[in-house]
Amino acid sequence: MIIKYSIILNISGKVYSNNIINIEKNVNVNIKTFYVDYRSNNQSSFCGESPLPNQSCQSIQRVLDIYKQFHFADGLKIVMANGTYNSSGNSELSVFDIDLTIGGGEGGQNSGGVDDDFGGLKWVQIDLGGKQFINMSEPKDGKPEGIYTRLTLNNLLFRNGYASGEFGGAVVLSSHLHSKISLTINNCTFINNTAEFGEHWGGVITIRSSSIVPVNFTLRGCLFQENNGNSRQVIFADPSNTVIENCNFSNNKVSNFIVNIGFGSIVIKKSRFIDNIIEKGSFVKAFSNNGFKPAVIIGCRFINNSVSSPAPFNGMSTVFYIWQTSSVFTNNLFRSNVNCSQIHFDNTIVISTRIYNSTFSENIGNSGVGIYSRYGTLFIANSTFNNNTGYLGNHLYIDGAKKVSILNSSFSNSPPLNFGDGQSIYLFYAKNVSITHSSFSKNGDINIYCYASHVFTQNNTMGGDSKLVKCGVNCHVRGQQEDCLNKADSSDNYPNPNDKQSTYGILVMSIVILVSLIIVMVVIYIRLKKRNYNRLRTYLLSPYRCLIGTCQQPVKQGGSCEYTFDCNHMEGDYCVETDPGVKVCLPANFGYFNEECTRQSYCILGLECNTDNICDVDNGTSLCVPQPNLNPHFGICKITTEVSDPYITTRTTCDFFKNQYCIITNGTSFGKCTNSPEPTYRLCNRREECNHYEFCLCDFQ
Repeated sequence: MIIKYSIILNISGKVYSNNIINIEKNVNVNIKTFYVDYRSNNQSSFCGESPLPNQSCQSIQRVLDIYKQFHFADGLKIVMANGTYNSSGNSELSVFDIDLTIGGGEGGQNSGGVDDDFGGLKWVQIDLGGKQFINMSEPKDGKPEGIYTRLTLNNLLFRNGYASGEFGGAVVLSSHLHSKISLTINNCTFINNTAEFGEHWGGVITIRSSSIVPVNFTLRGCLFQENNGNSRQVIFADPSNTVIENCNFSNNKVSNFIVNIGFGSIVIKKSRFIDNIIEKGSFVKAFSNNGFKPAVIIGCRFINNSVSSPAPFNGMSTVFYIWQTSSVFTNNLFRSNVNCSQIHFDNTIVISTRIYNSTFSENIGNSGVGIYSRYGTLFIANSTFNNNTGYLGNHLYIDGAKKVSILNSSFSNSPPLNFGDGQSIYLFYAKNVSITHSSFSKNGDINIYCYASHVFTQNNTMGGDSKLVKCGVNCHVRGQQEDCLNKADSSDNYPNPNDKQSTYGILVMSIVILVSLIIVMVVIYIRLKKRNYNRLRTYLLSPYRCLIGTCQQPVKQGGSCEYTFDCNHMEGDYCVETDPGVKVCLPANFGYFNEECTRQSYCILGLECNTDNICDVDNGTSLCVPQPNLNPHFGICKITTEVSDPYITTRTTCDFFKNQYCIITNGTSFGKCTNSPEPTYRLCNRREECNHYEFCLCDFQ
């Protein structure tokens, strides 16, 4: 007896030109499972219901065709039997508006590192034969807002993929504007894949979007090996929230990057980058202006990687390149990498970089072979720099940094090759550099060369080296001053990064010109200072706010506000966020730098923060933040604050340009500014350890 079923489907959606149907998704996801076996010859519309070879579908494409035609579930899971598949029906796939999982079959082994619901799987190899595996790009016609395409790949090996299009992506290509994308890849291997013309995008994986919504991109337990060709990079994702965990990148050869992550965030854990070659650029690049999502790199190994055409002096040939984003490196190893810095930070805004318990050893490069840091703030603790060889600053080259703190770290076995002393650390226009409790050994006669920088040193040891710091032009050293050579002892021919061929005559002429410019700037400064001071005084003494071009009464306490200037600051009121999205005028409250806190709101010098918050302006965003979120601070007591000028609280300096503090008038919130004594410059961990006229600017680690 033959039973026939009549199925009526009521579908609401738009059919695009590529026959992909846009279906509204339910909250409860209904997953449909299909089976694929390379041994199957079953081409019927009912294949794939069973894992038996004669009942499975022959290819992935056949399952997708059936799914589009009959099975309108919320999600699709394709289980592939063990074995090797060719490109027929398993390449040049196109999916969109689907929750799709493709994984290996039962009974084998996986690549190690990630458990999933397939139960310990054997490699399923797909020889793409010079074709692309899958394209999950958004259709060009229509504007499919609100659509979310999810793709998960488990326990698959992709070999010989090729993409000739503009955007690359030999294995996965995703390009979208209006829809959302999620890509998760577990225990997969990618070998010998190429994107011939993917000049600006990824050779193996490309995720690109014109939308500001980042893609959720995850790699776990994956291997990328011997991927090469004319592609610029192995992986490109922008914008994306990227997680790479327990992955290996080895013997890949591309033009610029192994991993290139744009706006968004990146976390790399327990991964290895070994024996890779790039022509120029960086092995890993993280680019972002989002200071709230730092790059996090934990427990990784970067070994024996090389740059074939390195950039010249202070170029960007580097293992890890960080641009305009905060970052944290913990328990990482950089060893035997050639023609590159290990980490290059380029933060033109005040963003922090932190390095903990990491090792930089036996690397060869140009300047800053260990770390090349430009601008921003830098904190290094419990790290080892050994036997790195380069041009200037074998271990560290620090250019224009706002704050630098080096604690409990060792610098050894990097004697000078070209320019005499100070090859271990080279400081160039670096402000507020603190080097404490660290060791220096076998780095030549001088460990640190200081050019136009401010350095504080204390409790450091030198194993056989005669001096710690060599002072160049405009170098200021405090602490272990007996270990610093005077400027008169500095060599005139010591290399200046901006003019390596400088002579004494040029230096003298430069000083004359500089002094003339300083005189002009001082005159301008005095005039501007007087004007700015009058503006500051007017601001402090005037309770009014500017509203639609006229002076208006301020908002009373408890009234709704948008900015602090809306409130009566003469009475100590500031605009505070009491609930999410709700701001009211309240009296200023604040906490010391090390007090615990739970709330956050926008702030100006901490006056808008309550007792549970601290104002952190290091990252340029001025947010009230809890203590653990503070960026590194210089670890000595500092005086920040004209006599008889009014003030509001001790956290507001009376004059931003002079050395004074506030004395509270009992029973009031106002007082008089008073000249402060000389600072003690002793080490501190808490505000309470300083005198009442001092502030403790410390790193709370």
